Order: sequence, then C-alpha cells, then structure tokens
Amino acid sequence: MSVDTITDEQWAQLDAADAIIFGSATYMGTASAAFHSFAQASSKRWFPHAWVDKLAAGFTNAGAQSPTDAGPDAVHRSDIATAEHLVARVARQAAIFRAGRATLAA
Repeated sequence: MSVDTITDEQWAQLDAADAIIFGSATYMGTASAAFHSFAQASSKRWFPHAWVDKLAAGFTNAGAQSPTDAGPDAVHRSDIATAEHLVARVARQAAIFRAGRATLAA
C-alpha cells in the first residue's frame, strides 16, 4: 500500500495483520519523506499499544541499478528475489507466532 495516501481501512488492515513489512525508496541516504510521515502517523498506534507483539521487518532500496525513470517492471531480479525471501521468512515466523498464541490461549 502506498503510505502517502493511506486510508482508515488500510490502517485497520495493518492493525489486524500478524506482521508488517515496511519498505521505502532510499533518498539522500534515508527513507522517503512519505515513509517518514507514515512513521510519525503510526504513533497513534504505538501509544495505545495497538501493534504490541506484532512482527515487523523493513527495508530500503535505492534502485541504483535501474534508471531513475524506469517503472516497477525494471526492478533488478536480485532485488525481487531478496524481497521474496524476506516475505517468506516473515510469513513463516508469523505462522509460528500465531500457532504459539493459539496454544497459549487454549
């Protein structure tokens, strides 16, 4: 989801998720301004502990191997493979945590 236009429905999806993978383009050595705005807005979730015990991962990507005007289909295959590996790893850990929570609740 695009964090610069996040809706209430999308905030609710994040609240309900077992895990969140945060990603951002890299600009001037840091995450994008849109991501920083999102991070500040997420404090409304942080203060009431809405995301306590939620798994999270994050990445940035400068896209230095792609021309600046290239679209998402021009992302280097190695970057896509790295993203797929991260998603699989986080999904596996989320399943383990979910099973553990279910066992503790029983």
